[in-house]
Amino acid sequence: ILIDGKNALELLKKSAAVETKEYKGLGEFVTTINGLAGDSENFWSFYVNGKQAQVGASAYITKSTDQIEWKYEKVGEYK
Repeated sequence: ILIDGKNALELLKKSAAVETKEYKGLGEFVTTINGLAGDSENFWSFYVNGKQAQVGASAYITKSTDQIEWKYEKVGEYK
């Protein structure tokens, strides 16, 4: 369930065990969800209403009508 005015990272942290890494000027990036960590070949990406987000999860402010989806993807396989 999404709530207006929260960021996507806050909402993820309420429903999963999450680890992040802070990048100066870019914000927090999700590195691990429920024990599954990104590595040199895979990373966590999030989608808003079926499209890959263009900002970091800590910067995306949700609307109650959004559908947020997290995908574990291979590096270089942008959809």
